[in-house]
Amino acid sequence: LPICQQQSRQQTLASSIGSLSRLISALDGQISLVQTREASVRANLAADRASLIRVQESLTREQRLLSLLLRRLARARVFLSRQLVSSYEGAKPDLVSVILEAHGFAQLLEQIDFLRRAEQQQQTIIVLTREAKARADRARRRLANLEVSDRRITNATYLQSRALAGMNALL
Repeated sequence: LPICQQQSRQQTLASSIGSLSRLISALDGQISLVQTREASVRANLAADRASLIRVQESLTREQRLLSLLLRRLARARVFLSRQLVSSYEGAKPDLVSVILEAHGFAQLLEQIDFLRRAEQQQQTIIVLTREAKARADRARRRLANLEVSDRRITNATYLQSRALAGMNALL
């Protein structure tokens, strides 16, 4: 081949090599970017998985607590119901009848004290039942919030896993 043709061929090859070198550099930059993003997604995925485990553990605890609180509430309601039925079915002495039927001042004081204690006990049962219901309601709300968090984290984890698979497909 004549020298002129060889020089032209060398220039063409040099130009092709330069273009390929620039293309390789651009691809290296894109690969680095994808690898950086992949590392970030992996870190987020690991954090979300750890959060998901914590939320699921909290969810399990709240479910157990709610179950316990609902059983306590049911027992308190049954006890309150029995107490109320008993107080309505039984003779309900009023203060006048207690005074008239008392055989002495000591018995009068005992009867009045008994009535006061019975009323306090009934009020205590009512308060305890209300508190049990309030605790159960709060536990239900916490459980609902945890279930929302669980779904959100699960969806985020799924999306990040898909993104990671897409990134790996690019490499």
